[in-house]
Amino acid sequence: MKMRGIQPLAYRVIQAVGGVIFLCLTYYSLRYSQYMFPQMDEIPIDRKGDPVCCILAVGVVILAVFLMMRLEYKISDRNKAWIERIFLSISVLWVTGAGFWWISSLDRVPEGDQAFVYGGASYFLEGGYFFLEKGSYCYIYPHQLGLIALVEVLFLIVGTYNYFAFEVVSVLLAGGIVLLGYGLLKEMNTSVSARIFYCLFIMGCVPLICYTSWVYGDLPSIFFAMLAAWLVLRWQNCLRKGYLAGMVAASVMAVLVRKNSMILLIALILLTLVYVIDSRKWQIVIAAALAGAMSFLAYQGIYKMYEIRSGYEHSDGLPVNSWIAMGMMEKGDCCGWYDSGVKDIMYATDCSCDETKEIMAGIIEERFHTFTDDPKYAVLFFRKKILSQWNEPLYQSIYFSAKNLRNDLLEPGSFLEGIYNRPEVHDKVFWFADLMQALVYFGMLLYYLFAVRKDTQPFAYLLAVTIIGGFFFSILWEAKTRYIFPYYVMMYPLAVVGYFRAVEQIRKWTGV
Repeated sequence: MKMRGIQPLAYRVIQAVGGVIFLCLTYYSLRYSQYMFPQMDEIPIDRKGDPVCCILAVGVVILAVFLMMRLEYKISDRNKAWIERIFLSISVLWVTGAGFWWISSLDRVPEGDQAFVYGGASYFLEGGYFFLEKGSYCYIYPHQLGLIALVEVLFLIVGTYNYFAFEVVSVLLAGGIVLLGYGLLKEMNTSVSARIFYCLFIMGCVPLICYTSWVYGDLPSIFFAMLAAWLVLRWQNCLRKGYLAGMVAASVMAVLVRKNSMILLIALILLTLVYVIDSRKWQIVIAAALAGAMSFLAYQGIYKMYEIRSGYEHSDGLPVNSWIAMGMMEKGDCCGWYDSGVKDIMYATDCSCDETKEIMAGIIEERFHTFTDDPKYAVLFFRKKILSQWNEPLYQSIYFSAKNLRNDLLEPGSFLEGIYNRPEVHDKVFWFADLMQALVYFGMLLYYLFAVRKDTQPFAYLLAVTIIGGFFFSILWEAKTRYIFPYYVMMYPLAVVGYFRAVEQIRKWTGV
């Protein structure tokens, strides 16, 4: 096989794998969804879907796309530019305005990991390093020190314990994510009508608004990941080295705030290999290698900084295979979801990383034999695990924010009180989010079928490959719907491309 045959082969793999994934996800999103009502246990519950409504909505979207494409030819370039700016402004203002309303409407006091992150940053600034002691939070989860270090920088400016300031930053990042999605579409040379449609489409992303109150690395990681994707695509189109430098910095930031962003780096490296075989432009190889190396070195530097400041030696923390072990366990009605028992195992070994790793390896081996001895059970287990993560249209955005409310701030009869306490109000929000998820998933199916083409440069598919990687990672890792939220946001610009490319193909076939 000629070397130049690698790129078409890679595209066919992306197209086939992505198409199968989203054919399945679209099918199941029509049948039923996973449901978690606020104040209840973190157990995914099946809820019957509304396939007729979803199919009608897809028809409306396709018709709207067709009309927008026809209308675009009748408008002058100058007017199109103004209309595009207006819709982009409306989209950004809507997401940021709704986000500010969301974070200001209630005092959602952070708990769990959120509390440890902003609390740890505050304690460290005040000279208290007990979170680094043996058996404490950062000893068990040292990877959180990347985000904690960045929150420290924020708190140097706004003051310690100021989690509302983090929420404000999250709102601004949500607006930035909208802009980056638009920027990606522009770099993909999409039509004005496609970019306008995206501006309207992203306004319906309910989790993007509701996660602004989440004091954690999810929104920052999405922003930096999409920034890295935009920068590398910008470089691909104009070949200016400054964009590669920015891409390296954005990639490192994405990994620091959320280590699972390594999936984006892996996708970048794979596409770099495909790109360089044909182009021989070695700049991108150096940049991709630097992005991976500097992400690793940034963590090592932060670990060393805290060692020097605190006097505590850096811990390896809970072994990586602990999350894989959790991903293979079944507890009650949950397949592969978080199990605090793994942390108890580490405590039982006097926080020995090596002993814990051996025990986890034994659990993994035992579960592997269970799956191989009963393939039917294995299929049912992983299907339930996958759907419990990918088929929950709110991605736990409202569920998590309901766990840490100050109850005296819920005004009886208000919209927020209804979301958290009255199923009939929450169900309306859920129904809309479920409809949007079905539209996005079908758009992604169309994207992999019609938009992955051999005449497109590889880095246009960075987010598409990242989403595929995230899907397979979710099969292996500890399960949680929140972990899928970043991929869902990345889907919006790609789904828009899918609808427009599909309509373009239909027009060619029909001659309309």
